[in-house]
Amino acid sequence: MQLNVIKDIKTNSKFTPYIGGGLGFAFSQYNVMNGVHKGSASGTTFAGQGKAGISYELSKDTSFYLGYRIVWINGGNTIDVWSDNPKTGGHLQQSVDAGIRIRL
Repeated sequence: MQLNVIKDIKTNSKFTPYIGGGLGFAFSQYNVMNGVHKGSASGTTFAGQGKAGISYELSKDTSFYLGYRIVWINGGNTIDVWSDNPKTGGHLQQSVDAGIRIRL
């Protein structure tokens, strides 16, 4: 769960760049059910994200957007490639987002 703030940068065209960010919490859980190591690990930890992109106005209340997002999770549980043992470690996740915004 995160609280996000997004700021549209107004232009005199149908294109609107935006930037934003958020802070909150992430929950992770892993269950290991093969090999010698069986069990689970779970936890809640701090997370933050930043995002930037551009939207294109299709109509007064509808726009298409394309953006980049990076999420940082402090700690959390991961499974090493060479082991079935869950362990704690921070990591970054990156994504490209696309979608439709509809103003109600």
